[in-house]
Amino acid sequence: MRIATKIPSKRRKTKSIILAAWLLGGLLGYETASYHYAEQVALTSANAIIQVCFSPKGHCTQLIQETITRAQDTILVQAYTFTSLPIADALIKAHQRGVIVRILVDRSQLTNKHTQVRYMAEQGIFVAVDNVPGIAHNKVMIIDDHFVLTGSFNWTKAAETINAENLLLINDKKTNEIYKEAWKRRAVQAQVMID
Repeated sequence: MRIATKIPSKRRKTKSIILAAWLLGGLLGYETASYHYAEQVALTSANAIIQVCFSPKGHCTQLIQETITRAQDTILVQAYTFTSLPIADALIKAHQRGVIVRILVDRSQLTNKHTQVRYMAEQGIFVAVDNVPGIAHNKVMIIDDHFVLTGSFNWTKAAETINAENLLLINDKKTNEIYKEAWKRRAVQAQVMID
């Protein structure tokens, strides 16, 4: 039995193009890859305490509410979808007790009929639409100088009750600083305000 070792001309050309693109991307992307790696290294901390929550029915919304009640100064939020009334109410209560609450949302929240974004804005919370060409898909809460809530968990009832989601509560100053800087970079891009 003989195995063909010659690659037909068209396939060889395609493989060559793919290999060249991969190599070129690797060379051009080296600096970017190094930057991302540096951010990952900065996330490494011996002091980090991480709590993990899974849904459905993992009581992740309760963990979020409890963390919001611990806020003393600032809560910065990024949301793709925000339909959870319990989480919205917790943010409103924090705002009413003097915590600075700032929210960046995806543009879909301007038209989503179940969104809590307008309700929060009506209560005096600053809400801006993240201006990206695609979607603003972050699910993040940065609380004071230590806490970060993040994961696949959207701020929605479905995330709590029917979806398979994950949520991390990270208690770490270094991680908080990195997320806060990323939030600020997105906030500069936010152009459409909700009053």
